[in-house]
Amino acid sequence: MADQFEMSIRLFLEPEEEALMHAPVAAKVEDWLDRSQSIEIFSTNLGTSPQPALGSDIWYQNLRLKRHDRHARWLAPMLEFSKHPGERVLGLGSTLGSDWVEYARQGAEMVVCDSDPNHMEITRGHFKSMGKSAKFVQLAGPTKTIPLASCSLDVAVVNWLNEGEPLAQELFAELFRCLKPGGKVIALAWARYSVHWRHWLKPSGVFHQITSADGRKLLEPFQETKVRRRHLRRGDMPGLLRWIPTPLVERVIGRVVVLKGFKPLTASIPLGKVA
Repeated sequence: MADQFEMSIRLFLEPEEEALMHAPVAAKVEDWLDRSQSIEIFSTNLGTSPQPALGSDIWYQNLRLKRHDRHARWLAPMLEFSKHPGERVLGLGSTLGSDWVEYARQGAEMVVCDSDPNHMEITRGHFKSMGKSAKFVQLAGPTKTIPLASCSLDVAVVNWLNEGEPLAQELFAELFRCLKPGGKVIALAWARYSVHWRHWLKPSGVFHQITSADGRKLLEPFQETKVRRRHLRRGDMPGLLRWIPTPLVERVIGRVVVLKGFKPLTASIPLGKVA
């Protein structure tokens, strides 16, 4: 399967970049891909029918269908796909690119940022499968420097659902710098206290989780901030609570924390790095 994955990823590399691909790297990315596919569609059930070839158009199409139309319908209103045509949107995080492609389909100018170039190639393939384009930049160093000019973004969207390291204040300071005055940040992270109560005393240890208080602290430089909870399946709910509509219960014990905030219009425009 690693050979199949390496072949699929080569389709999206430029000729001069192809020499950088090696089988051990491809195998490592394949492990990441297996895990990321379940996170992307919010389900570990991939079905028993034959799966589409990795990197094929129908594979990417299935990802978007299962993510946006089946398992996480709350994403479209929360991430505001249709509200930012013509705006410059940053998509930050190790994902398979379903959300970033959706912004592009709705007319946004996408900038995709990740710390791992191998992961970015997956997203690059997703864009090419849809005939869309994006600017790709790499998150740099332990300080999480974003190689973009100050005040160059209209919207910054962070997907931290596939990350094991903390969602740091330094990263939000970088997002604040890159956003134009009046620009918006939207972030997704796993909730520390959710319906999965067994993790309350001992975190899962795989992905970083935050509390609502953590979210409010991250948003301190921003204004008009909101911290919400989303994503809960009826089967996750205790039996005694299943008579309550799921959208109401998920606002209390939902698995995902959604952060939103605006950079103040009065924020000074500092001299920053040039993209």
